[in-house]
Amino acid sequence: LNEHWLRKAAWIAEYTIQHFYNFNTGLFFYTSVDDAPLIARKTETSDNVIPSSNSVMMKCLYQLGLILEKPEWLEMARKACLLLTKHISGYTSFYGNWAALADWIMEEPKQVTVCGKDAKSLVQQLLQNYRPDAFIFGAEGPSGLPLLQGKYQDGKTQAYVCQYKTCSLPLNTVNEIISQISH
Repeated sequence: LNEHWLRKAAWIAEYTIQHFYNFNTGLFFYTSVDDAPLIARKTETSDNVIPSSNSVMMKCLYQLGLILEKPEWLEMARKACLLLTKHISGYTSFYGNWAALADWIMEEPKQVTVCGKDAKSLVQQLLQNYRPDAFIFGAEGPSGLPLLQGKYQDGKTQAYVCQYKTCSLPLNTVNEIISQISH
């Protein structure tokens, strides 16, 4: 996990909220407040061949909200998903990305944090097992990210499976981690 890029993603999210978010509907406009005025500002919600800009942005806000402990972003994603519940359940093929977000909202994904000098290798091994119900990330050294704080120990590579702000005891092998994710 590159903290620099994560912080940059957070900055982009803040910018997007400031320039594209419609506080009345809880969704994002397709155009910025800085763009020349149009007859109508459009909001895209249905996922077709390409997921809608709103579903992608809400999934990003949800993930960043969990990783960076930003409850306001989690709430924005929940509010938007709730707004589209009728569409998601009635027309799943046109709201697939929203359905994935709804699944995350109904049961918070597990966050697998790996800390230590071999974190990159362990994360790569974990990523070989597709887990849509888990966010997997790590750091090779001490980190200021909320989910990684206090988990790094010199000379050790350890993983923690967290959910609802509660983490497992330290885990050391891929099998232990996958077993914990599955519970």
